[in-house]
Amino acid sequence: MSTYRVHLAQWLADCDVRDEDGRAVWVKPHKWRHTFATRLINLDVPQDVVRHLLDHSSHAMTAHYARLHESTVRRHWEQARKVGISGQTVHLDTDGQLGDAVWLKDRLARTKQSLPNGYCGLPLKQTCPHANDCLTCPVSSRPRSSCPSTTSTGA
Repeated sequence: MSTYRVHLAQWLADCDVRDEDGRAVWVKPHKWRHTFATRLINLDVPQDVVRHLLDHSSHAMTAHYARLHESTVRRHWEQARKVGISGQTVHLDTDGQLGDAVWLKDRLARTKQSLPNGYCGLPLKQTCPHANDCLTCPVSSRPRSSCPSTTSTGA
């Protein structure tokens, strides 16, 4: 056992740290890498920086350690500019009593109506009258980078 682990075990014993069932707690130092990475990612530290701090060679390994909290995803969703098919800003009420309902509806819609280049903004209970013509549909929502008016076609 490493000196660090020995000191950690002694410190936990000296402090008499116990779990909810009264058993002595044993903490593996490696678990703190997960906590460290998750906290950094949720504090908006870029993943590449977290990767370097953890000395990972791949982003996939960092993604295994760092878990995004739902609250972080929601915060970024609330801050993001929502853009409709024509490039106009779409305003969603995320505050007040209906904020949670708007968030849940958006998450459900993305799950149910995912498209290769975004998601369908059509209300969940409606059927689509556009027969898969999503690129010109007025309720299709896409990342701004995939809008034809903001990207080069390379032609």
